[in-house]
Amino acid sequence: MEYKNSKKRLLFYPDYEQNTLYCTSLLINLDGPIWELKYSFVHNSPFQVIYFNGMPVDQQAFHLFLELARSTDT
Repeated sequence: MEYKNSKKRLLFYPDYEQNTLYCTSLLINLDGPIWELKYSFVHNSPFQVIYFNGMPVDQQAFHLFLELARSTDT
């Protein structure tokens, strides 16, 4: 599944052997840096690994990032 507009691109891809879903999200600001969020989770369990710009973050920060991404929809 893929979603993109002028500011955002979300890529989701499953790993069926590992029963894991991965996502890469790019928010692109033409006047600034590119922010990247990568996370994975095992089906039927909480998020196991969440990274923001290469650093591990908690689930609350992940949801804040998603709210930011939604607020940039055009």
